[in-house]
Amino acid sequence: MSDTEEPEERKVLLEEFHFQRRILFGCTIGLFVGIFLWIIAMSTNRWFIVSGEQPIFVESHRRYFKSSHTGIWRNCRYAIIPQPISSSVVRNFTTLGYGTEELKQMRTKIADEEFFKNFLEVELPELEQVNEITEPLRKHMFVEWLKNDNSKRFNELKAKFHSLYNEDEKAKSVIELDPSKVDVVKNAVGELIDDVQFNNTHIMHIIIPNKLRFALFEGWKDQNYGFVRLLSHYAKSLHIDPTIYYGKLRFIFKPPMPPKNLKKPSNGFIYHKWQRCTYHNLFADEAAIAADPAIDDDIIDLSRVAATFSIITIFIMVLGFIFTVYTFLNPRYMFKRLAGGVHFIAGLSSATVCRVLHASVEHSKEHLSYAFPDKADYFYGYGFFFGCIVATINFISCIMFFWYSRKRKGDKAATEELGMADEAIQIGR
Repeated sequence: MSDTEEPEERKVLLEEFHFQRRILFGCTIGLFVGIFLWIIAMSTNRWFIVSGEQPIFVESHRRYFKSSHTGIWRNCRYAIIPQPISSSVVRNFTTLGYGTEELKQMRTKIADEEFFKNFLEVELPELEQVNEITEPLRKHMFVEWLKNDNSKRFNELKAKFHSLYNEDEKAKSVIELDPSKVDVVKNAVGELIDDVQFNNTHIMHIIIPNKLRFALFEGWKDQNYGFVRLLSHYAKSLHIDPTIYYGKLRFIFKPPMPPKNLKKPSNGFIYHKWQRCTYHNLFADEAAIAADPAIDDDIIDLSRVAATFSIITIFIMVLGFIFTVYTFLNPRYMFKRLAGGVHFIAGLSSATVCRVLHASVEHSKEHLSYAFPDKADYFYGYGFFFGCIVATINFISCIMFFWYSRKRKGDKAATEELGMADEAIQIGR
């Protein structure tokens, strides 16, 4: 090679080297931005948004579902609660209840009532000898619940009651009823409706499922309105399904659709906005799973995987960024390959989070009607798109760093220093 040709060839190699440095520097900037995008994605609950074209009535909680936002760490749910304000509507017994402090005060008050003291004197045979749901069984069960709903005795009585209740509650068809149309409801399920005196001038129409009626003692209708408000708490402790069955039919009491202006009452109801944001319970026990209709074992497992890989991703990305910066200080090919390998792992990890969260939404759609009501659909939020962008940045950086990690020794290197950097190193004593 002549003296004139060598500088020309070196000049071309030097231009290629500068182009390579610009590409890798762009990847480095992209990785830096990717770290911040991933931190934002981890912090938000806008990965998947579930909603319907209009509010969807959820029977189990008697709310109109509007939307829910799911992320790696938490979920936010938005709904509208219809609250009856007129005595001319049929109320489900579960809509009547107390707050925690009010419930304690009401328990104490009823414990001082004369009828409760009489219940304490009622004799009940050994449970092994009880072959049917009797009045003494009902009274003892109520007494034990009022004293302590977590006591061993109450749980024994509850188990006995469920074992003796043999009514078949499997419906062949479902009928929706508007609770604001009292005459229509009474024609359909009149036997399950009780008129309870609310005050001197108003009477409430309250519907109570058949199974709860079997659990209540005689004369419960003669108690005051305050006692009736205990029924929802009592049924919950007894694990009685609030669904209304009558014959072979299951009835859904669906209030009228919320109006556009929620501040104004409509058809005997006032509508309130409701929202709840909760962090995913990654270590829920059986009791927590049973109490939350939005989760099951599979959802918990998927949430754990997503949370774990999201943390792994941020650590690997920071490590990859450090390795990337070091390749500019030491251009040896092996450091570029090391950085490329780390970027590949970070890309896989971030892509895993996106896939797992997508699988959790699909699972909810198939198996969890409370979390994903019928007629609802989902779409991607910016958290999911940020996750996809981060995975793409890492995979592109992996390709670029591997592509530009070829050895260039001797005359193939742009400078002598770069050629020496890619020479083999003899490691010895």
